[in-house]
Amino acid sequence: TAVVLRRRAYASVTDEHRQRNTLAEISMNRQKGFAYQVITCNKMCVRQEKLVTSTFGFMAVSLGGGGMVFEIAEHSAAEKFFSIGDAILDLNGRPLRPHEPVNICLINPAFQRNGEITILIERPVTMKARRDACLQMSKFL
Repeated sequence: TAVVLRRRAYASVTDEHRQRNTLAEISMNRQKGFAYQVITCNKMCVRQEKLVTSTFGFMAVSLGGGGMVFEIAEHSAAEKFFSIGDAILDLNGRPLRPHEPVNICLINPAFQRNGEITILIERPVTMKARRDACLQMSKFL
């Protein structure tokens, strides 16, 4: 058997201070119809026979406040907790600046290097919020 890395992820209710600071930093307001969560993903050493892929597993488009998830790879770490339409607002407490796609590209290297990352997301939960997210994504697809 080989020692490989297995991913484990969980979401928690966001820290109000972190959320407020991030939204202020990227000039956004809290929106109705959206839930705000801090998602944590970490790697754990386990013994397995089969190797797993090492990429984080999602694609995002750079929008107003960070990036919006528009594709999730099957059997990836991202599949465990992201949903299509989630807006990524910060990485490890550092706000992702609007229209700077390089920030989205930092997620996988940070995950690989540190073994754990936290991401503040804005998830559409009402029907209207989901429609709005779809409209935003359709401009880029």
